[in-house]
Amino acid sequence: MRRFALTVIPAFLMLVVALVLTVFLINLRDQARLPAVTAALAARVDSIAPRENLFFALLAFDVRDSRDINADGQRIYANYLSALQSQPSAPNTLAKDPEFSRLEFVGDRDLLCGQAMQQDDCLQRARSDSRTQALVNDNSQLLERYESLQSYCQFDDVLRPSSRSPVITWFAFTQAKQLFLTSVALDCTHDRLDSCIARLQSDAALMRRAMAEPEILLLDKVILATGFRQDLLLAAAMLRREPLNEAHYAALRELAAPMTLPERSLVDAERREFQAVATALAPINSDKFQMPRYFFAFNATLNDMWRARQINLRKSEASCHAADDPSPSPISYLYNPIGKLLMHAGGSDTVLFHYVGMMCDLEAMQRIVALQVAIHSHHLAVADVAAFIAHTGPELSDPYTGAPFHWDAATNAVSFEVAADRHKALVPWPL
Repeated sequence: MRRFALTVIPAFLMLVVALVLTVFLINLRDQARLPAVTAALAARVDSIAPRENLFFALLAFDVRDSRDINADGQRIYANYLSALQSQPSAPNTLAKDPEFSRLEFVGDRDLLCGQAMQQDDCLQRARSDSRTQALVNDNSQLLERYESLQSYCQFDDVLRPSSRSPVITWFAFTQAKQLFLTSVALDCTHDRLDSCIARLQSDAALMRRAMAEPEILLLDKVILATGFRQDLLLAAAMLRREPLNEAHYAALRELAAPMTLPERSLVDAERREFQAVATALAPINSDKFQMPRYFFAFNATLNDMWRARQINLRKSEASCHAADDPSPSPISYLYNPIGKLLMHAGGSDTVLFHYVGMMCDLEAMQRIVALQVAIHSHHLAVADVAAFIAHTGPELSDPYTGAPFHWDAATNAVSFEVAADRHKALVPWPL
């Protein structure tokens, strides 16, 4: 037994040492970056003239007494860059520039349209509550600012994402958006249907143009998608409540036209998020962290993250179902173990498909409104709706299944399997 122990124990220790040495040697070298990763992280040249860029108008959207919000936005951004250069470690924001005071909303925000995460009967409230008109009058400057944004055709978020970089402060924009929807609802309830629908159509066009831009952040995309969803909800309420003519149906048909791939895709927005992740991981690769560097391959981590996210995102462009790749084998953790743990411990795929689900839900809502337009413009009797839905083409079908939407005759509403929790209160969707 003693001879056996003297033989086996040293052999076992040698095996452990050999394994540790092998892992150490394997992790001495990093990978070369994928060309796509290098391209995604390359310095970017701003291609849109500032005067034509919605970004700068948003920075100064609620600046008090501004005569030119685009010019003021450019000054706010220049002040930010100057502060960043003089004090790189200081917290810098875009919303608290002391040179510019800000407008404040006046009145009860609960009266605004577009707030609730449910089928909100904004038209009925606008018709019955006189306070909504006073609310619009008291905030007329914000409303005028919001409608002035519809002249912009391009949106390039020029901020360079990092763990410390600020983002656009969207709060004033979202309030003004709700104020705009309230004003549109008032138009409808005062028999100004032509104006009501034309204004809503122009706003939806702005949301969709901006959503389709390649150089926006994920947060920007989510805010704009929410804005389009709010337009769809108000359009759906008009179809249910207002007596419309063929010109109105044509305008709403255009508002709810099929979503394009750039509008729905998150590939470009995720590329911008990838830049922020790379910036956040870079310090681990610095000389300050000697030991982790031997088990953290910076380029290999970026390559793995890029492959996983881009493959899944491109799959999501063709399908609304999550396309998770198989988990890596345990042996793969011998190389770059810290990088792999950072990549998978955060549940990045789960977060990613939360946003994919939001965009798929939005496409389902767009299709439902298009279906509503078709049903109402054909003046179908309730008894004929089931057959009509059953024979609709793919552009009016459930994007999750490819089959017709489920219709409940008792409630005259359609349903689909909602992916994002924030949208579940919107379904069933009354026709």
